[in-house]
Amino acid sequence: QALNIAIQSGNARDVRLLAHKLVGASSSLGVNGVVPALSQLELMGESGDLNGVDNAYDEFMGQLSRTRDFIDDFLKTRLPSSAPVPL
Repeated sequence: QALNIAIQSGNARDVRLLAHKLVGASSSLGVNGVVPALSQLELMGESGDLNGVDNAYDEFMGQLSRTRDFIDDFLKTRLPSSAPVPL
């Protein structure tokens, strides 16, 4: 949400900082599908040129949605419905 707010307000500095943090977190968690779009957002923020930022953000959100769907499907098919989710 903070990344979207930074994009909507045209705050290139915050776009760079937030995208950078999300690249690191995503990479650490193995959610590599979102990394290219986030890296693009980071570079846009660094350059101060947010031209096309909406397309990169849409790509990030699309990849994030696909990742969420994959995890949801995996949990539905791999775990018995009565089993507690391991922490």
